[in-house]
Amino acid sequence: MRRALLLAALLALATASASHGATTRAVSIHGNAFDPRTIHVIVGDNVRWTNHDFGPHDIRSDDGTSFASGDLARLQTFTTPNAFMTPGLVLYHCNRHSYMHGTIDVDQIWLATPGMATFGGNATFTGLAQPSATVHIQKGGVDVVTPVVANAASGAFTAFVPAIPGAYVAFDGTYTSTPATHLRVKPKLTITKRKVRRGVWSVVVKAAPNQKGATAILDKRKGYGWAKLASKTFGPVSKAAFTVRIPATKSQLRVRIRLTHPKNGYSPATSASFLLKR
Repeated sequence: MRRALLLAALLALATASASHGATTRAVSIHGNAFDPRTIHVIVGDNVRWTNHDFGPHDIRSDDGTSFASGDLARLQTFTTPNAFMTPGLVLYHCNRHSYMHGTIDVDQIWLATPGMATFGGNATFTGLAQPSATVHIQKGGVDVVTPVVANAASGAFTAFVPAIPGAYVAFDGTYTSTPATHLRVKPKLTITKRKVRRGVWSVVVKAAPNQKGATAILDKRKGYGWAKLASKTFGPVSKAAFTVRIPATKSQLRVRIRLTHPKNGYSPATSASFLLKR
């Protein structure tokens, strides 16, 4: 009897711990679509839908048993009756509209794919963990930045990581985000231009980190698009030089530099356009 009571107490404690700090994540319905179509949640969370359309919608799990809202009129809401306790994908739909589908991605910890970053700067990593969890952003099993603490209410976290391409994960001391998130980084392009004489310019582009063997393409503005003017290969010091001649029929050229076939895991890069005057 005593053993049974102890097991019951431990089970209650485990259940309380799993649901501690649970967050209700929000999905909007508008334009006959779920927004976001895929929502990321953490184990122990719930989801609440709000209908912003004028017509009715309903929410029903694809398995037919986990949850069903019934019709929701404009501005009515529905919250899942039970928290999501198992990692994985939960699919759902609107029974009234066969084309309306959504996904709930349940994770122990989640790391979003960051946007493109530029070498020499920082990449912004965001994600979700249990509220107040200490989150490590790691590459190859090593912390790349000082650990951050997830928000005490929502579990959201943000970390600023030096922009180096590769596979990254978030780790809270127990769980690791899967699959790894890949950071794309473009080299930093530095352009210097010098007028040699009337109608002739010297344009030199350097790339960091070293992009020896990559291709630098000089484009000129043509109508509403761009046309290739010349190309060079980056040399040992990651530099390419162009001589630009402006036709006598023109007063100026708008040009840009593109880096293609980048090296060492980096991504292609395109400079801002700039003007060369005759």
